[in-house]
Amino acid sequence: YHGRALKFGPDYIIPAPFDPRLIWYVPPFIAQAAMDTGVARKPIEDMDAYRASLAQRLDPTAGFLQKISGSVLSAAKKRIVFAEGEEPAVIRAAYAFQTQGLGQAVLCGREELVHQNMRLVGLDPAETHLEIINARLSDRNPEYVEFLYKRLQRDGYLKRDVQRLINQDRNSFAASMVALGHADGMVTGVTR
Repeated sequence: YHGRALKFGPDYIIPAPFDPRLIWYVPPFIAQAAMDTGVARKPIEDMDAYRASLAQRLDPTAGFLQKISGSVLSAAKKRIVFAEGEEPAVIRAAYAFQTQGLGQAVLCGREELVHQNMRLVGLDPAETHLEIINARLSDRNPEYVEFLYKRLQRDGYLKRDVQRLINQDRNSFAASMVALGHADGMVTGVTR
């Protein structure tokens, strides 16, 4: 099964034993049925924590997100920009972030490439509900260029240099989103 995107259909009806979508989803129902029928020797007191521990065992990204979830779950949901949104690992992390209710994930990248990589990791772009922003096509570019130009003009940057930076460097674009309050935080560092 390694390297193949698992998708239900004519060639894949019965789930594979290590389908990552099932490892954390099915066992809690089996455990609940065992508790309800009296077969279970030790009851599970917190089923949500059990689900989270299963997801954490399967995906290190989910494990990292679980560590911060306690403080995040009690607060208002935040809008987090994932600057390298075209990377498969980042797409998985953003999807895990959003599906676990930690906040709203925003992927920064070219929409067609993000959708292609979503399919590559086994996600349906129509069902993920992840927001995708293309830095080059954003309506907020002039606002970000003005903001960044005011900060960098003393360092010798021309306005066209800053425009190129906002259009082509997703980290600068995402940082500008955070600085101007259009996002609450930013995740970056996968590729550089």
